[in-house]
Amino acid sequence: MLWLERLQRALSSVVPCAHGSSHDRAAALQAHLGDAAHALETNRARLRELVSRAEQLESERHSMQQSCSNLERDVDIALEEDREDLARFALVRLLERQRTLERISAKLARIEEERDSLQALVAEQQTALADLQARARPFMEKGVPEGMDQPEIIEDEQVELELLKRKRRRAARATESAQGET
Repeated sequence: MLWLERLQRALSSVVPCAHGSSHDRAAALQAHLGDAAHALETNRARLRELVSRAEQLESERHSMQQSCSNLERDVDIALEEDREDLARFALVRLLERQRTLERISAKLARIEEERDSLQALVAEQQTALADLQARARPFMEKGVPEGMDQPEIIEDEQVELELLKRKRRRAARATESAQGET
């Protein structure tokens, strides 16, 4: 949370001065806000990566569980037919997949733990940044030259909604072009 501490220090130190240094402090404050927004976005990106990796591992785990079930049936069939050689073969493959399944489950648990921790951090950073932006706004409006806007936080939900709208428009265009070709 180094950026948060720097931003709070910068915010508390921004006071108008006779030498015109409030502009410099406001610029520094804006830089700190930018750093905070960047740190938040970096953590959001990492969170998206973790969610994606967890989904991938979940799929692998499901596939491995299905394979284990199939091998269990193979072992049972081989034993019913008194084919210990085939049962041994299937057991070796089953044990390999069970160990792989254990490794996948352990990775998934670590990723879920990191994801939960990162979700809490992102929520905290988001709240802190919004609060500090609100507190910094009066200083920024006084001391920042034209054209230097402070970074705006874009919520993940806003991105998702925009993505859905664009997908819907793309699908509508594809349907229209397909109808136009026929």
